[in-house]
Amino acid sequence: MPDHHRLLPRLFARLAPGGRIVTQLPSNDDSVAHDALVALADEEPFRSAMAKRVEDWPTLSAAAYAQLLWSVDELPDADAVVEWMKGTTVVPYLERLPRAQHAPFLQRYTSALRVAMPDKPLFFGFKRTLFAASSAA
Repeated sequence: MPDHHRLLPRLFARLAPGGRIVTQLPSNDDSVAHDALVALADEEPFRSAMAKRVEDWPTLSAAAYAQLLWSVDELPDADAVVEWMKGTTVVPYLERLPRAQHAPFLQRYTSALRVAMPDKPLFFGFKRTLFAASSAA
């Protein structure tokens, strides 16, 4: 779908409280395979035979999506980042600590993030890597 600058805020506005948007978008338009495909389609006899030119994918850069989503919903402060991180990344640290040290550990982590991330609200660019592979048939 085109016009992600308008689409994403509209989709985000439709979320229930606490809801999330999770997407997967093709972002391979800078690959050799994509360049070769576009170049071939621009050669004759293929260019003349196509009813119309194939449009570029409407995918934005990761940074553009991050900025776009931050503009519609940001984290209020560093404490919210700690809560986010407690969902996955903090878990193995707490698993290795005695329960009595969980609260002091989280308090020191929160203090450190308050210094490192003082903005209110703040942008928290949480990156993910998605990959796929197939074995030969």
